[in-house]
Amino acid sequence: RGAEPVQDTTPLGPNIQATSGNTSPLRTYQDLLSSVFDEQLFEYYATTQAVIFSADGRLRKDVGKPHIFAGLEPSPDGKLLLATTIHRPMSYLMPWYSFPKRIAVWDLEGAEQEVIADLPLAENIPLGGVALGPRSVQWNPHQEAGLLWVEAQDGGDPKTEVEHRDQWFAVADVRNPVPVEFLATEHRASGLQFLEDPALVIASEYDRDRRWTRSTLHAVDGSSSLVVEDRSVRDSYGNPGSFVTRLDTRGHSLIRLERGGA
Repeated sequence: RGAEPVQDTTPLGPNIQATSGNTSPLRTYQDLLSSVFDEQLFEYYATTQAVIFSADGRLRKDVGKPHIFAGLEPSPDGKLLLATTIHRPMSYLMPWYSFPKRIAVWDLEGAEQEVIADLPLAENIPLGGVALGPRSVQWNPHQEAGLLWVEAQDGGDPKTEVEHRDQWFAVADVRNPVPVEFLATEHRASGLQFLEDPALVIASEYDRDRRWTRSTLHAVDGSSSLVVEDRSVRDSYGNPGSFVTRLDTRGHSLIRLERGGA
C-alpha cells in the first residue's frame, strides 16, 4: 500500500468553493470529504486488491488491479465476478456510496467482460427518490451466469404518478446479454427473494407515501401471483416474520418449500 499520504499545510492560494447549476434538494450528511487531502486519504484506505485463495490458504492469485470496491460477487458457476467499483470525481456534499460507480462483469483474471452500468455521481435526486439506471444488480442463483437488476420508471421521483414505479430486468447469460423485462412493481422495489423452485420468486416493494410494505409470490413466467404480505411498516403485530431458508450447494440462500406450497 505504501506510506500514508502526508498533508502539505503550505497554502497554495485561497480556499474557494462555488455553487452553480440547478437547484436541488440536499440532505445533511455527517463525516463527508472536505478537501483534496481527504480524497487522498479516502483512496489510500479504501483501495483494496481482490484476491482468490485456495481452500487451504496456500495458493493466492490477485484478481485485476486494486480498486475501491463497493461489491464483488462470484457468479453461480464460479467463472465470473460481478464487480462494483467507485471512482472519481468525488463529492464534498454526498457520502461515498453516492460517488460514481462502474458495475461490470469480470473474468477470474480481472479482465472486464461486460459493463452493466457506469453510473455518475448520484446527485440532484428528489427527496425520497432513487438514482436513474440499474440498481440492486445481482446474480440469479438458478442460472449459471444470469443477472437481474431494477430500474426506476418514474424518473426516480416518488411524486410522479405512474402505473409501475420500478421494473426488474433479467439477462439469462451475461456472456450474451439480452435484457428482458422480468417483473414490474407498483411501488418502489425493495428486493427479490428466490425459492428452491426456480419457477417462483418473491418480490418486495415499499410505498413511501403510506409507509406500506408488500411482498408478492410470482411465477417467473408471469402466469400467476399471490400477495403474501401487505401491511403498514408500523404494524409490528401484523409482521408475519421471515421465510425459512436454506443454503444451496453454491452458498445461495433460498426459501424452503414444502409439498403444496411455501
